[in-house]
Amino acid sequence: MFNKLEEIARSDQPATPFLKCRITRTLEPSVIQKSYQLNSRINWVVQSSAVDFLHLLLVTMKWLMSEYNIPGRFTLSIHDEVRFHVPLEYKYEAALALQIANLLTRSFFSAQLGITICRITWHSSVVLTLTGL
Repeated sequence: MFNKLEEIARSDQPATPFLKCRITRTLEPSVIQKSYQLNSRINWVVQSSAVDFLHLLLVTMKWLMSEYNIPGRFTLSIHDEVRFHVPLEYKYEAALALQIANLLTRSFFSAQLGITICRITWHSSVVLTLTGL
């Protein structure tokens, strides 16, 4: 994985492999020496790819919740945690939707990187804030 990150960071126009977001022009190799700021560019690839993952996960959850009439809403994201508010009677449907959204998002990421064997790790726990929506 690190080789892929370094390959992206060293490319002429670094972009995330998922949503193709470009690095800021001030860190492009054409502006500064390729070896200079390599750590910053690698960190940018990691952080920006995590943002891509979050965006795709949230869009997938919105679609699944709409498609299967699961009432609720996204409320918070901190690091590797996402929170949704759902009515108590939809807790299992929302938890399943989150697992499916994770599977679809990870599969897309793997395919974009050319990884044909997708090892999915299921969330060991899904925390839903249950409300009376």
